Amino acid sequence: MKKLLLLMICNLLLQSTFAQERNETEKWVEKTINDLLENQNIGSDLSDLELELKEWIKNPQNLNYVGMEQLSRLPFLNQKQLTDILEHRKKHGAFLSIYELQAITSLDVEEAKLLAKFVYVEERKQSDYLNPTQYFGMGQHEILLQEARSSLLSGEEAKHAPYVGSLDHLSIRYRFAYKTKLYMGFGLEKDPGERWGKVGDFQTFHLFYKGSGLLKTIALGDFHVNFGSGLNVGTSMFNGKSALVFQTSYLQEGFKPSRSLNEVGFMRGIGIGLQKRNVSLSFWLSASPLSAKLSLDNLGDFSQISSIVLSGLHRTEAELLKRRTIYQENIGIHLSYTRKYYSLGCLYQKQEQVAQSHFGSNQNIKQVMNLGNNMHVGAYGSLLIKNIQTHVEISTQNNDAFAIQIKSIVPLHAKLDGLILYRNYTLNFENQFGNGWAASSSMGNEEGMYVAFLYKPKKSLLWSVYADVFGSKAASYQKIKAAKSSDYLILFNWLPSKTFSLESRIRVQETERNYADVNLPVTTLKPEHKKQFRIHVNYQIGLHWQYQFRMEWNNFERVNQLKSNGNLIYHDFAYKGSKNWHLRARICYFDVSDYTARIYMQESDLPYSFASQMMMNKGNYYYVLSSFKISKSADLHFKISYLSRNNNQDNSKLELYKEMEFKCQLRIKIRGE
Repeated sequence: MKKLLLLMICNLLLQSTFAQERNETEKWVEKTINDLLENQNIGSDLSDLELELKEWIKNPQNLNYVGMEQLSRLPFLNQKQLTDILEHRKKHGAFLSIYELQAITSLDVEEAKLLAKFVYVEERKQSDYLNPTQYFGMGQHEILLQEARSSLLSGEEAKHAPYVGSLDHLSIRYRFAYKTKLYMGFGLEKDPGERWGKVGDFQTFHLFYKGSGLLKTIALGDFHVNFGSGLNVGTSMFNGKSALVFQTSYLQEGFKPSRSLNEVGFMRGIGIGLQKRNVSLSFWLSASPLSAKLSLDNLGDFSQISSIVLSGLHRTEAELLKRRTIYQENIGIHLSYTRKYYSLGCLYQKQEQVAQSHFGSNQNIKQVMNLGNNMHVGAYGSLLIKNIQTHVEISTQNNDAFAIQIKSIVPLHAKLDGLILYRNYTLNFENQFGNGWAASSSMGNEEGMYVAFLYKPKKSLLWSVYADVFGSKAASYQKIKAAKSSDYLILFNWLPSKTFSLESRIRVQETERNYADVNLPVTTLKPEHKKQFRIHVNYQIGLHWQYQFRMEWNNFERVNQLKSNGNLIYHDFAYKGSKNWHLRARICYFDVSDYTARIYMQESDLPYSFASQMMMNKGNYYYVLSSFKISKSADLHFKISYLSRNNNQDNSKLELYKEMEFKCQLRIKIRGE
């Protein structure tokens, strides 16, 4: 009776709060993607992650059946909130309404409203009684046709061999999805300068089924594999530091389809996942092509791999000679046991790189069957005790290299949470199919301690802080011996209303690098310093206009005490006049002295595309992005960008560089019954 009374009160209080427009959730997805992109390389494609988050919103999970593993993939929930949700369900029984979330004291109104986008309470299990052949008539089909072209208006073009194809970037993508149970699709693409041929320069295909019985998942074609924390196997996005200071694990584990146009970093083959009660068994077999430079061995055979090309570009005859010359093979098996408060898992993975001429030969078969070479064996475990969650994972490579990661999330107070992460990767540890948390984009030769805190004194205030102290164990790039590094971030978010938000951050980095003093006979190590300051304002002006402002300043001090500065200011304007037409524009000014003070800037782009600019020298950058809804099933997107900057050629000669880029995308959606 008390529970029903509480539910009625919460329902009356929150009825209007939960009835918000979908664009608030889309803004959250966009901000999450941008935060995760900040430490990524230019050109990182997170369309798989964007699709995953948006599909979760379109197909929310039942709050009365969802577990810790599923909820922990949402980065806006802390450990105490996750535990309180499950404890509330255990103590009071199944949720009767989504508004009952307000009864959980650790959730504020905004967090409960956002969580309501990802979960539901009503019984909607009719899809469980359909067979896979019926899904095609009830799912959604999507076709994306995209074209982009850059034009150099002034400035000396880079000297290169003639390109074999046009300067257009072309892609065709088809996707089918029925809820979160069945996915199918393909993609064809060519980069600027490449030939289109008959089916593009790059092709991708995926077929993915998620069942509810013994057969949990089956993946065919291109797919990703993520288990544990990524030390043993993890092919999704880079798993490192970002403005989401607690996001140190993948948003999804297990198999998932690869639906982006990334030409590297995925499995190509078959993956099968089985589950019986608390035990799951997964295994996969993959042979994905890579571009590489091959050299002749003593017998005149192309069996030596001298370098691997990860850019995916095949624009010249020299680049075409490297196209898909090797296969990156991978076989693996994963076994796990999961209970409510703990989970255990173990993995075996074997990697091989074989020249295309040897693929399928007796020599290749012998290498694949020799399970003791090029292998990774590891185990992991998670434990939840009184709101404290601890995760440990270890990995060994060929029984001589070693990696370990220990992470613990501790609720220190109702308004304060802490995280501590220790990692130790030996010098010779490397894993091309791994993606463990690290300060750099690759694992190995690193040991460090990462500590983060989230403090929320009020609903409108949030402090995010991290401190990372780490170092290399031996010589590495620009370091003649073991070197120390540190990285500190303080992030402040203020949301006084639904229409205004302010974010400011300070980041300080210090890294020891080589220093050659003319007065000393040997090279030594000295620290270099980098400081970053940013302020970002977001203001909703009425129902139709949104304004964003960012100011960023970088200061870099080299080991020889020479200093470089970088400054950037931009204004964003977004207009949503109706459901059929949207417009967004940016005006940006930057002044960056040299490469060391460079500033990375993310920007809005066409759907399921991501753009990032590295701002250097002095200049201006503008873009306009517009969307038109042609009909119920089709929309058209345009983007025009213009870059103008002064290139300093030799510290005396200035060259004016101007470039314009045009992008266009036609998206067609066909919904089933």
